[in-house]
Amino acid sequence: MNRKEIYQAMVDFLSLTEGNGRDIEDRETDLRIAVDRLALVSHFHFKDFQFDKRDFPNAPREDHSHLRKRIESLYPNFGYYNTAADVTLKIGETELVVGDAIDDIADIAADMHEVLWRWRNTSADDALWHFRLDYESHWGSHLRHLQLYLLSVFLGS
Repeated sequence: MNRKEIYQAMVDFLSLTEGNGRDIEDRETDLRIAVDRLALVSHFHFKDFQFDKRDFPNAPREDHSHLRKRIESLYPNFGYYNTAADVTLKIGETELVVGDAIDDIADIAADMHEVLWRWRNTSADDALWHFRLDYESHWGSHLRHLQLYLLSVFLGS
């Protein structure tokens, strides 16, 4: 993976949260691909960049309720799903919890907006550091749950 591929994966994912005139079925297919690309670029070899020690301002945060409403209108077939409360604990005994595909998309999009803002307004190294940190602490779990949900929707199960 290189920086250009990471940048483009984020741009392509975000384009699917902003409406692009395509029909619902095509958007859903494109989203599956975009989510998989984000998963793939998350494996970027992060020792290939330098932590930018400069003090930068925080990126503006996308309004979650507005973002969620827009995504709901673009993906009306998506909704709630079951997921395990614990994946590596309580094997065979864990509870089911409810996930939300629209929330997953909105949370990933909000984090991608912030990373792209950093890329364009601070530095690529600062953006890559936040991309990795946010993946490991937040959007990565949304991404993996969403991948499983999208696979289940695609397979009709």
